[in-house]
Amino acid sequence: MKKTVIIHTDALRREYPANWVLAERLKLDGYRVFITSRLTTNRISILFPPDILILSHVFSYDGNFLLKLKNKGTKIYANEVEGEIEGNDVGISGTYPDYINYEIFDGIFVWSHWSRKWLNEKRSVPLSRVHAIGCTRLSLLPYVSTARDKPVIGFISRFEVFNPFDGRHQFENLLLIDPFSARGQSYLERNNVDAECFAIGMKVVTKLIDKGISVIIRPHPNEDLAPYNYLQDHFGPLLTIDMGPDYTGFLNQVTHIFAPLSSAFTEPYLLKKPIISTLGMQKNKYEVEHQQPFATSFSKASYEPKDVSSALDLLQDNNLEAKQDEELDKQLSSMYALENNSDSIEDLLRVISKVKTSLPYMQRILNNIMAPFKVGIDLVYIVYCLARKNPALAFRTLKQYHYNSIIHKPTVFMKNIAQELIKR
Repeated sequence: MKKTVIIHTDALRREYPANWVLAERLKLDGYRVFITSRLTTNRISILFPPDILILSHVFSYDGNFLLKLKNKGTKIYANEVEGEIEGNDVGISGTYPDYINYEIFDGIFVWSHWSRKWLNEKRSVPLSRVHAIGCTRLSLLPYVSTARDKPVIGFISRFEVFNPFDGRHQFENLLLIDPFSARGQSYLERNNVDAECFAIGMKVVTKLIDKGISVIIRPHPNEDLAPYNYLQDHFGPLLTIDMGPDYTGFLNQVTHIFAPLSSAFTEPYLLKKPIISTLGMQKNKYEVEHQQPFATSFSKASYEPKDVSSALDLLQDNNLEAKQDEELDKQLSSMYALENNSDSIEDLLRVISKVKTSLPYMQRILNNIMAPFKVGIDLVYIVYCLARKNPALAFRTLKQYHYNSIIHKPTVFMKNIAQELIKR
């Protein structure tokens, strides 16, 4: 009888592609797999406890709820989706709070060996239950193409501060902040930086399109997508807006990355795709203290031209080599356990494959009807959106954040990975 696995997807655009590939890989090994969201994981698993539940965080659900599942026979794992730079005790303490009952978890998959050691020393989790496998999202990178006959420029947006997904006006945020606090100053600084980066970015995009070069813009997951229709109308057919959930698939389509400084530089850096940052052209830059480690690290990954003309020269060069930095290489290797030199999804599977079921026999029989129930509950949430006071916003939120098997389908890039897995 097939074991049932539920994979919780906390943030659609961050986790869905890797979780879908993980699900397909599990299916090849004979598992019955369901991808769920914040809206559906608890509702489905309380009625149909799976053999294995894989969460995104140790705090995804209340400990009492997880304990009930564990007592029914479910093996509970957490697969880290937000790793930390080595030595960042404040950050990792937020990812793994001290109030969590870590005895509930049969295993925790972390990105780095430092995180594994930290969990053992600071949260008393036995090393046998902590597995440093790297980030499963990076398992998709080997399938990304690096060859193109001519440049295709990928622009990574990060303008959610002045273009929030729910369309709220700036007045609402400005009324809520304390402009004299560190948090308030950070917000105001971010507005200035992002507005300038957008203006610089669109100036360069205009010049690229005038030269007949294709540009693909990928909005931030927390942005309102509707305003991008204006950019599409303004720039015409040489501009594409990538609104899908698959960041790696976006990278598969482009030769160069052009963007404000971003942690999203990680994947193109590892792929050795040239990255051109707006930083050298900016007058406004991050000054707040908590942004400095981020800015210092990722500025090493990119070219920083001082003017539009220099940026265009770099972006048009189809033979441009990606920047590489030895210190950043060491930092990323440590953060993602790259020294393992293995596939993170396969490493996760090696642990899962050893799990012996503890579910009662009748519960495993009952789990055979989980599939139609899952489709049914996804349909209920779509109908629920339509019944809300603002159905357009409710449906947009569902579509943008919460995995739904009726709405969200794998991209061509994801399907191609699945075909490659079958061929192995």
